[in-house]
Amino acid sequence: MPRERTYRSVGREFLDDAPIRVAVRSALPVDADTAWRALADAPSWAEWIPGAKEFAWTSEPPHGVGSTRSAGVGAGVLEERFVAWEPGRRMVFVMERGTVPTIGAMAEEWTLEPRGAECQAVARYAIELAGRAAVATPVTQRLLTPIVSRMPRAFADWLATNGHRYAEADS
Repeated sequence: MPRERTYRSVGREFLDDAPIRVAVRSALPVDADTAWRALADAPSWAEWIPGAKEFAWTSEPPHGVGSTRSAGVGAGVLEERFVAWEPGRRMVFVMERGTVPTIGAMAEEWTLEPRGAECQAVARYAIELAGRAAVATPVTQRLLTPIVSRMPRAFADWLATNGHRYAEADS
């Protein structure tokens, strides 16, 4: 297992300033509150993210700003901290530590826009490569864009089958 390293500390502003930025919009087949409950369920992320192994809360509930989560993705593990938490609307988390050596800093934002019985998700990804890997920023942007662009669509497809697990009984 690769050695864990600490990533550069960033905040929400990194989503606008990062060298690599990708934003993707996708229609979701459930309302914003149902989508939020699914996003707030850490273990469910491993069900819809390709290559994910395990997502788990590492802080006690209730979850919100300051909460932490561990994400096993690909061959690495990322330790995340939530810096924005607006139930039914928006979450932002930053990677604090991990075993992916090419990451210098990373943040991710999910925003839900209500559309009646459905909603739109806007997922934004922000990455800075570490050390010598930074010379590959333009290539990484081109390679990463189609990969992360599939994430909101994968979430939408998963919700089509599993969204009922997060629907309120009176919805």
